[in-house]
Amino acid sequence: MIDANPVAVTPKGKVQALIPGVLLTVAVVILATLPLHLFPVIGLAAMSILTGAVVAPFVTKRKVFTKGIDFSSKYLLQLSVVLSGFSINFSQIVSTAKSSLIAILSSISVALLVGLLLAKWWKMDRNVSSLISVGTAICGASAIAAVSGPLGVDDDERKLATSTIFTFNLAALFIFPVLGHLMHMSQSQFGVMAGGAVNDLSSVVATSHIYGHVAQSIATVVKLTRSLAIVPIVLAITVYETIKHKRHDNVRVSVVVAKTLPKFIVLFIAATIVGNLTRHIGASLFASVSTYTMEIALAGIGLSVARVRGAKFSMILFGAALWSVVTLATIANIKL
Repeated sequence: MIDANPVAVTPKGKVQALIPGVLLTVAVVILATLPLHLFPVIGLAAMSILTGAVVAPFVTKRKVFTKGIDFSSKYLLQLSVVLSGFSINFSQIVSTAKSSLIAILSSISVALLVGLLLAKWWKMDRNVSSLISVGTAICGASAIAAVSGPLGVDDDERKLATSTIFTFNLAALFIFPVLGHLMHMSQSQFGVMAGGAVNDLSSVVATSHIYGHVAQSIATVVKLTRSLAIVPIVLAITVYETIKHKRHDNVRVSVVVAKTLPKFIVLFIAATIVGNLTRHIGASLFASVSTYTMEIALAGIGLSVARVRGAKFSMILFGAALWSVVTLATIANIKL
């Protein structure tokens, strides 16, 4: 007799499912250190992603690694950001957020407006163009996931938009550092550019880390400030879709905020406050752990490359146009 009841997955089982993929990302980081003797200028961050991308086709077809790779690329990266908060002065966060606010707001506004106009001009699919526009304007895949519900998009549309966004995340890793040096940008200027124009947090951290530690610190704060814009955007879309379809949903602001506000941003701010109150006791230890977890996360991002596919040429062209406009708007705010 066959038991019809499904076997419950225990917390222990969930942890065990992560182990193969996490160990693989650690192995990729170790492997990435070997070429650094020949190409020290590249840096471990970029080399971890490149090595992961090279290894990916040989291992990612095996589903045993999938959960661990996803865990490393998402949650270990968020852990790295939170831990870095213990060594940052809270006044630096406030100062950076204030000084970059105009650049952030202008890039978000330009991306959404240009996205709307281009989508109408090129007669693109409304859902996919909206997802790419919001992803480019705010925080990549996280923004796409947040607005998918209110827009009522299906999984295929969400995956197409995510694939498009990820294309430019990879491009930023190689284009932005070169662009920064060609324009003789300081660490601070590059941090604002990376935080304001690169899509996902992971790519912001990786791209700015290549340029320097100061650039990474500033880029992280700018990016987290930019990510907060997802809350009013999702709220506005929810209200608009409710009115448009004449639904009678009781839209509660507190519920929307709770669902869309990135939790690790709250934890990052909390870590910064604790670090300042304790005068950064143990900050060097947290910084070291943050660096190690970031390298592992970046290896996970490299390993994820092989699974990202399906973006159409029209979407790539649309995304390229938006990304170029956002980049130019951000640079203009820095240089002017």
